[in-house]
Amino acid sequence: MKRLSLTRYPPQFSGSQMFRSILPRFCLPTIAFMLLTLTPLCSAQDASGIWRGSWSADATARRPEHGGPLRVRLIPTRPNSYQGRFSGRFAVIIPYFYRAEVYQQGNYLYSTKSIGRMGQYEMRLQNCCGQMSGRWSAGNQSGNIRLRRR
Repeated sequence: MKRLSLTRYPPQFSGSQMFRSILPRFCLPTIAFMLLTLTPLCSAQDASGIWRGSWSADATARRPEHGGPLRVRLIPTRPNSYQGRFSGRFAVIIPYFYRAEVYQQGNYLYSTKSIGRMGQYEMRLQNCCGQMSGRWSAGNQSGNIRLRRR
């Protein structure tokens, strides 16, 4: 049977042992918390200008995934509001162009537009670091949008 030694009670730590025991338990979580709460990952940015990229539609049981190029010009009209001029191609050769009001709330941009019998077109994008990405939906279709500042 092993005897407990009372000569080293309370336990004595050398400096490096104490640092190794405190660092993972206290310092790293504290530093991570401070970095995440004090500095936003991406601050609100002006979205005006020309953006280029692509759109894609999700695959369905009746249709494979498809998409095409997309160009967007955002012109400021009021604070946190832009006139969006969208142009692109559908089915490889069919061009389209439309205008819609685009609203900004923090890093997020959104737009809705009536498209006749298909219902409402809705778009929600996140603007961060010179890129925008998000989702769109119209009628029973939906998909992705990815844009980069030109």
